[in-house]
Amino acid sequence: MSEPFITLYTVDGRANKLVTRRRSKITKEAGPPMSEAMARTVRVETIDEMADLLRNIGEHENALISLGYTPGTEPAEGEKEGSPYTVLSRKELAKRLDLDPDDGEAIAKLHEVDGKLFAVRSKRSMVPGGWMLFDRDITPGMPPHLATMTDDEWLDAMAEMIPGFSDAGLVKLPSTTGRVLVDGEPMEASGSHYFVRVADGDDIERFGAVLLNTAFRYDYQ
Repeated sequence: MSEPFITLYTVDGRANKLVTRRRSKITKEAGPPMSEAMARTVRVETIDEMADLLRNIGEHENALISLGYTPGTEPAEGEKEGSPYTVLSRKELAKRLDLDPDDGEAIAKLHEVDGKLFAVRSKRSMVPGGWMLFDRDITPGMPPHLATMTDDEWLDAMAEMIPGFSDAGLVKLPSTTGRVLVDGEPMEASGSHYFVRVADGDDIERFGAVLLNTAFRYDYQ
């Protein structure tokens, strides 16, 4: 079973999308690039723990997560969180540590300087943890039989394609708009994020490709 680790980042200022409503028009602005952040590797073993973590992040505009972690930053056995470390952009890490910015192998390493750890956030420097995200979006041009699915119908379709999916626990999180409250009520949202615990995080990339082909066979494309 893959280690149940994720990475929690905190930044100065806003980390997530900015949602603006003017009359009936809603606009979304992406979060700013992450040039520097404080990071911790967190042990999240159950769906209840994931739900609590996501609920806590939702109360702080400067926090976000990654479903992977940097080797060497894991919490000790029996601990929930590892020691904090600093995540920098590739360019900033090279500048601060006097590295060649084109040396991918050196940039991807976990660096210790004067007792402090530094890393970048990249596919090469991180490994998958034991969680997977299913991102359901309703997009323009989507076939009507998919766009009009209810949550239950979508989950049934996923269970049809993925053995064991119906028995897996999951945490549902509304898309960004649905997490914005207006007069105490959430704004209407068309998308959802589903977090699921997986046995082998290293197999997620292969699984995604297989799932896409399977969706075509079941006419869920």
